[in-house]
Amino acid sequence: AAVEADLVGRSFDRLIHPDQKIAYEAVTLLALMIRADETKQIFQTLAAHQDENIKFAILRVFELVKDEQALGKLREFVNKRVVPDKIRERIEEIIQSFEMIPA
Repeated sequence: AAVEADLVGRSFDRLIHPDQKIAYEAVTLLALMIRADETKQIFQTLAAHQDENIKFAILRVFELVKDEQALGKLREFVNKRVVPDKIRERIEEIIQSFEMIPA
């Protein structure tokens, strides 16, 4: 429902909003989407968005959530090489941080 109502699409720019309440709402929504394994639009935005800060903010949400399903998708995504090196390096750091968590 959040995707169909374009709440997810509008939340990306809100991730870097100066008002922390607005940014927190966007983080919360994306975290829910990641946990629900509804990540198609999130990865599309990572690949296509022009603002690097938004890409880093999205990756921060993945890092906060630490979802195992998302880890596999992050690995697949980074192997596609559809993002600049700085973003790819950050994804690799996040993948390594996931792997450091004891099972």
